[in-house]
Amino acid sequence: MNNYVLGNLSLLKVWGRSQLAINGSAGGYFSSDSTQSADSYEQLVVSQSFQLNRWQIQLLDQFSYLPQTSIGFGGGTGLGVPGAGGSVGPVIPGLGNNYVPNQSIYAAQGPRYSNASIIQTTYLLSPRASVTLSGSYGFLSFVDPGNVDNQMASGTAGYNYSLSRQDTLGIFYQFSSYHFSGQPEAYGNHSVNFAYGRKLPGHLALQAYGGPAFTTSRVSTNGNTVTHGLNFGLNANRGLRRGGVTVGYSHSLTGGSGIINGSTADILTVGFNHDLSRLWSAQVNGSYAHNKPIDGFGTSAAETFNTWNFGGGLNRPLSRTASLGIAYNATVTRYSSASCTTGSCNLGQTYNYVTITIQWHARPLVLP
Repeated sequence: MNNYVLGNLSLLKVWGRSQLAINGSAGGYFSSDSTQSADSYEQLVVSQSFQLNRWQIQLLDQFSYLPQTSIGFGGGTGLGVPGAGGSVGPVIPGLGNNYVPNQSIYAAQGPRYSNASIIQTTYLLSPRASVTLSGSYGFLSFVDPGNVDNQMASGTAGYNYSLSRQDTLGIFYQFSSYHFSGQPEAYGNHSVNFAYGRKLPGHLALQAYGGPAFTTSRVSTNGNTVTHGLNFGLNANRGLRRGGVTVGYSHSLTGGSGIINGSTADILTVGFNHDLSRLWSAQVNGSYAHNKPIDGFGTSAAETFNTWNFGGGLNRPLSRTASLGIAYNATVTRYSSASCTTGSCNLGQTYNYVTITIQWHARPLVLP
């Protein structure tokens, strides 16, 4: 049994042409397993936006120090979401899989630090057209030895055009680089993507992109320095009566989750939420991640890492300032035999979690 005691803070400050939002959670945890030591737990998201005539500037930083991978952590409850949550918490846009260091291989052990920072600038050329530039830097660092620390930097330049109030087309170029602490390997990925977006207020929001990608390697055992492939992704949200459905999919290069030096990852996520009554609400979530070493540079493509995560939860308010959450979450891992480097390697594991949360929050405080 793992026990978490935390405090949450959400702050929203609005000026005439800018907005600051902060969501944070901090505390500690201890286990009934005497072999596990107590440790701290922190998550922080800071967002600052500016609107200056035709310019829109957004700054975002997302930090976490968790005892395990963020995939499935606190699923079905608010444990994995920083801030007070609910109506008292400001809405902060999350960073997508293209910016947050990947942790979808569950074999990485022990606490880890993760951080992703991004700056994005949009300039309106006309009421329908805009240009967007962005840059980001992220890292994943582990406390325990045996894992691979990695860093990722990315830059994007794109053009967007609104065909109508519902439909948007775009094209963007993206470059990403991956480095690994103490390792000679380094990868660079170039991709040109075509994007389409459709939004029907209250019903459907769809974003899809894809295009060719070219990967370069600093170290190669077969003489290749460049390989080619595809980069694509999809995000969809569908509003339903008293609930909604979300689906996301991406195929891209990642940092390898601390297990291997870079990987090609296919990640699928599905979520469903529904208000069962005036008090009770339910949610169901699931994800699948398939990782393998980057092919074409003499690495062992036979290594594969598959991770399934699924679960759900029930939530209800106990009062105007308190809430109760009960959730179940399961993580199933299956690795190929080529992924084992020792005779004691476990190719498949199943983790089951039942999480109960009781949360109290003050009513929103209006600051001067």
